[in-house]
Amino acid sequence: MAGVALLLAGFFGGAPAEAEPRLVADLNTAPGQLLVGPGGRGLEHDGIEYFPAADAQHGGELWRSDGSAAGTYRLTDVCPGVCTSAVAPVFYANGLVYFTATDGERGSEIWRTDGTPGAEELFVDLCQGPCSTDALGFIEWKGTFWFVVNPTGAGPALWRTDGTAEGTQVVAELCSDLSICGLDANSQTFLGLPDPSDQGLLLTVYRSDLPAIFRTDGTATGTVLLHQMAPRSTPLFQAAPRAARTGNSDRLYFLDGDVLWVSDGTVAGTHAVRDIAPLVQQVYIQSSKVVDGVFYATFGYGEWLRSDGTEGGTQVLAQVAPASTPILASLGGFVYAVTTDGIWRTAGTPSTTTKVAPLHGYVLSVLEQPQRLFIVIYVDAPVLWTSDGTAAGTRPVTRGVDASPINTFNGGILFAGPSSALWKVGPAGVSAERLHEFQPADGPSGPRGQAVVGRHLLMYSQVGPGNTRLMSSDGTTHGTVEVSSAVREPIDSLDEPREHDFTVVGSRAFFSANRRFWATDGSRLGTRALQKRSGGLGSAVPIAAVGDGLLFSGHTGSAVHCDPGESEPWMTDGTRLGTRRIVDLNPFLTLANSPPCDDVTLSSEPGPGVGLGGLAFFAADDLIHGRELFATDGTTSGTRLVADINLGQVPNTVTDPDVSPHAPEVIGLGSSPSDFARLGSSVLFVADDGRTGRELWITNGRRRGTHRIADLALGPESSSPRSLVTMGGLVYFFARHDGTEALYRTDGTGGGTRLVSTLELDGALSLPETLVAVGDKVFFSAWNRSTGKELWTSQGTVESTRMVVNLRLGERGSSPQNLAAAGGVLVFAAEDGASGMEPWRSDGTADGTFRLGDIAAGSAASNPGPFSVVDGQVLFGVDDGIHGRELWSIPLAELADRLR
Repeated sequence: MAGVALLLAGFFGGAPAEAEPRLVADLNTAPGQLLVGPGGRGLEHDGIEYFPAADAQHGGELWRSDGSAAGTYRLTDVCPGVCTSAVAPVFYANGLVYFTATDGERGSEIWRTDGTPGAEELFVDLCQGPCSTDALGFIEWKGTFWFVVNPTGAGPALWRTDGTAEGTQVVAELCSDLSICGLDANSQTFLGLPDPSDQGLLLTVYRSDLPAIFRTDGTATGTVLLHQMAPRSTPLFQAAPRAARTGNSDRLYFLDGDVLWVSDGTVAGTHAVRDIAPLVQQVYIQSSKVVDGVFYATFGYGEWLRSDGTEGGTQVLAQVAPASTPILASLGGFVYAVTTDGIWRTAGTPSTTTKVAPLHGYVLSVLEQPQRLFIVIYVDAPVLWTSDGTAAGTRPVTRGVDASPINTFNGGILFAGPSSALWKVGPAGVSAERLHEFQPADGPSGPRGQAVVGRHLLMYSQVGPGNTRLMSSDGTTHGTVEVSSAVREPIDSLDEPREHDFTVVGSRAFFSANRRFWATDGSRLGTRALQKRSGGLGSAVPIAAVGDGLLFSGHTGSAVHCDPGESEPWMTDGTRLGTRRIVDLNPFLTLANSPPCDDVTLSSEPGPGVGLGGLAFFAADDLIHGRELFATDGTTSGTRLVADINLGQVPNTVTDPDVSPHAPEVIGLGSSPSDFARLGSSVLFVADDGRTGRELWITNGRRRGTHRIADLALGPESSSPRSLVTMGGLVYFFARHDGTEALYRTDGTGGGTRLVSTLELDGALSLPETLVAVGDKVFFSAWNRSTGKELWTSQGTVESTRMVVNLRLGERGSSPQNLAAAGGVLVFAAEDGASGMEPWRSDGTADGTFRLGDIAAGSAASNPGPFSVVDGQVLFGVDDGIHGRELWSIPLAELADRLR
């Protein structure tokens, strides 16, 4: 690694002049209409709010605000690119904000930041690799933060942290150490506040249908069962301590069936209060709150009940809005019930309980502040209200807010307002101030779903609000034109770019849009729907080329809602008359038992597959053999079963003799062929013969020419080959090896199939992603715990298989993505830690790997890709932070050599 670091230092010290990507056309200049903005609860500390938010360039990340426009900005880019990191702030300690997030390689783990943009770091990876720790709780007790971890494949455990790696440790396994056992995949655990006696934390456990409440300090002697719930078919989740106790109350309340219980945190102090069924029509809590040791709750028919923990002190205060779900809050010594038809107030007795202010609309949320309540209600749109507990002090603040305010903040609140902006309301609750606009002023056009047809790029582009068009571009501004105004496709610009919306066969592209199947040669006159709007074809999924035509899975929907219709093999030559179903491979029926549908047609659900000359090989389920390998020349008579690879059979319980009298008595298990790749005059694929697991197979189209190439994982275990790519007369692929995945190659024979590399680096194995062939090399990205995800290459030998260059030192990695061949080199997107996610090129050497411009200046991410080669240039979508996501280009000549 030291040598790599020195090489990088020399490389970046004498960095080449960058290429000059150029904007092709700004097709959408209207304001952006993206799924962006703040969302989810935040964490306030020392006058700064930390909260999740999403922008068009970075997806969902951690943001901060001090209540000013200048002090509102993004802190992290944990998941490089527009992917969301699912960030959630959890606690503040030692000058650092701790939060859970995923970087796209690991699952959800604990991260931290000092509040400096780009300074985020992984705090602890409790579940090594792509699994998640599923950390829950984060309760502060006795100077440390406690939480429950549910690791993949293991039982839950109690952890604690003081904010240091050394001070982060497992306290106890719930079963082996605390004797809280019987937890399965359907179990849930909730870590609550310290118990009223402050001897431990409250832990609610739902074991199947048997909830229980424990108190634990992390030791066996300090873990006691406070109460075991009675068995019931549906657990009462309102019994969780988090919903029955707040703050430092000296009492815990919960329901067990119809009985209200109270606890002081000890076994002796846990007892039943009374059966409340006589007081309410339905024992179902809608909202609950403990104020000064007194329990308040509203029930299913609007009864507002209070209890001081005694039978005599448990009574109904009033009937409030039975058709709504009231939310309880406290303010100025009173308890309030915010309902659809008004705000109710009580001092704890029926005589002091009254409606103090009118309110109309569905109550979405209520936030408490010392001087007032902030309420979001929904009428025609979410509306933010404020109330000081009086009719005169209850009024709307602004319209068009999001359903959930971010959090209380400095006596007021922060909330998502009109146009996905972040807004602030001060303690007086008078007016709202806009702090930050997440919506770009110049909206994106996309592009999405791009494909090369002839010398043009076919793509979807949004040319205005809700106005998406099928476009074609030759890489010039005047050559970027609309193909069809009849084709519409919704675009969510925060999704990763879609690469497979179009299937190109010869000089035409096939695609689905507007609930119809289309063909186009890239021109307005050459674009046509292949069936009428009222036609029988409901949807189409391309499978493979057959000569100049396309085999696809056509779905003929039923007009009756309980019959989903059927999917069978179809062919098209690009004309409406030449689009037809060629065969019904699965003609059988099943009994729906749901009138008016007595009989429901079964589907063969063809696909995936690959074309080879005048044939297409594909997977389909004919019921008789199960999902097996088929071939077709595009005709009914030329469609046949190639081989029944898995000869296993089971009794036919799918059909009914009354509706399918000719159905077989036994049906095949099927080998489920997938991952097809051409190799010379043969096709390689992955299948399971029922004896040796999912392994690599080959076929020449005949039964005798179909056989397993190798059993890489001996016996019934599966090696599960994937990402097959052909290069130089060989097929390269990844397959399982010693508990991880390794790189293999094959010439189609058992003797010619061999392990290329275990992808080991610095003593650690790497997790690879999709292969791409470029010239005489294959490229792929791989994640290693010491380097993160970086770019790798191979020429088929162990010596040539290596990481190309460590673009971003440390365990974060540069996250290479959208890998594509262009002019004999690789183009891809990567994040070097300084310039954000930008376009790069590589010839497989460190010196030949360099950035193709900093399109979004500085640390902002332009998120380029996917990349397509069109007439001497590379075309790709990119967001420069000014024009939104638009089409850009780089001449192939600028990729050929390292620029000086």
